[in-house]
Amino acid sequence: MGLEEDAGQVEEPAAEAKPMQGRLSDPSAEPTTPLSQNSEDVVEDASGSAVNSLDSFGQVSPEKTVLRSVRPPSTSVPQEPQLERKRRRRAVVVAAALVAAGLAAVAAFVTYGMELWGGRSIPEVTGYTRRAATEKLEARGFQVVVEDQPSDKTAGIVLETRPPVGARVAEGSQVILVVAAPHVVPDVVGKPLEEGRKAIEDAGAENVAIEFVSSDDPEGSIVSVCPEAGQTFSSQDTITITVAQAYTVPYVLGMQEAEASKKVTAAGLSPKVAYVRSKKPAGTVVAVNPDQGTKISAGGAVELSVSAYVPEDYRHLLEYFSCPTDKLEQFLGEQGFALSSSQSEGEGYEIVYNAAHATVVFDDQPFSHHYGIPSGESLGHGVDGTFFNGIRLDMDASELSGVTTDDRSAVESVANACGFGNIQDLCTQDDIKAPGGMVPSGAGGMTFACGSGVEGDYTWTVLVWSYDGTRHACATCALSTIYDGRIQGFGGVCDYVATIDLFTE
Repeated sequence: MGLEEDAGQVEEPAAEAKPMQGRLSDPSAEPTTPLSQNSEDVVEDASGSAVNSLDSFGQVSPEKTVLRSVRPPSTSVPQEPQLERKRRRRAVVVAAALVAAGLAAVAAFVTYGMELWGGRSIPEVTGYTRRAATEKLEARGFQVVVEDQPSDKTAGIVLETRPPVGARVAEGSQVILVVAAPHVVPDVVGKPLEEGRKAIEDAGAENVAIEFVSSDDPEGSIVSVCPEAGQTFSSQDTITITVAQAYTVPYVLGMQEAEASKKVTAAGLSPKVAYVRSKKPAGTVVAVNPDQGTKISAGGAVELSVSAYVPEDYRHLLEYFSCPTDKLEQFLGEQGFALSSSQSEGEGYEIVYNAAHATVVFDDQPFSHHYGIPSGESLGHGVDGTFFNGIRLDMDASELSGVTTDDRSAVESVANACGFGNIQDLCTQDDIKAPGGMVPSGAGGMTFACGSGVEGDYTWTVLVWSYDGTRHACATCALSTIYDGRIQGFGGVCDYVATIDLFTE
């Protein structure tokens, strides 16, 4: 009985210790440190005595069994509030670093823009004058070098800089100012063509013309430039280079005489003209000797064969109309004719050239034998410069040695000598038709034959007659329009011409 009571008493303190057990498991209880981690730790018993021995720890005093403090074993894992504090501290540090870096970047950017470090920018000076640009660059601490460049811009204006505007370079760096300068013709006389042309193009010329001239200078060398060396020009101006070539017969075949002669002279040669019969138009160069392209000495003669302006024969009256009057006058002189008289007759004229064998008359009425009689004002000159509508040729008997009759055959013979074509109309003393009374009966004892024909705009006539045993002949050629209104009442042109020439005073 007593033993059981003692046992109950012993166990009661243990029951009272349960609250402590619950406290040990309470997470809100004050943390404890294991004894194994701190040998200095002690546990007080209920009496307040320290328990310094592990062997005596946990024994319950019968008198007082309540422990004042028990430190449970601690864990090594940090608690949550400490981690949060550390995280906050790190975030603050990072944020402060970022702010500091940002401020540093802004400061660097601002000070770079203020050019307090990192060199200086080349300012805008394009379009400035050389002086103004130089002053602006030197004010910013740059060394200025000027380089001229040919340009159509106003001389002295800045075209560009090197390095370019806006480039950032170290203070004191060299800056090249490219400044506009006028284009100047370089001195290329005496240089080979290609070398001279390149020099002119390099000077800025975009239009280069080349001409050749006969010269004693080396063939292919430049003998002159226009404009001359040293003169200024714009890029669009034409620069003409004249190049030496050997004296060469130029190409003039087919040209007119005057143009061909001028070209031969310009080539440094001497033209010599010889007139020849040709089917080409009068005055056309039909042959050249030496041949075109032949190289000859300076001043050498070049013979130009020219289709004749002048008649092939003085009797070829139709050819007179295609001959220049100055050359015609020269031709008549060469044929032995000399100016006998020249006078005006109303609105017309009469110019007479005499030779021992014939007479040539330029007259608006060539069908009349009334000429050489002073009746008007003297012209004071020959056929040169005169426009004529008609021509008459009176032939001496010596020119008619082959003509023995006064009939069609005689007309044909003279017409052939005059270069006329076929007879289209013919009359004789036996069948002439004229207004009454103009032709005497029996033609006054005269025999004659008169034929006519038309070639282009011209009408020709040939009249052969004999009187008192002497044979005569005349030929005419005139614009057909001079007969308009004249032949009314006559059998035709030949009837009119024979009547006027033989039977009128």
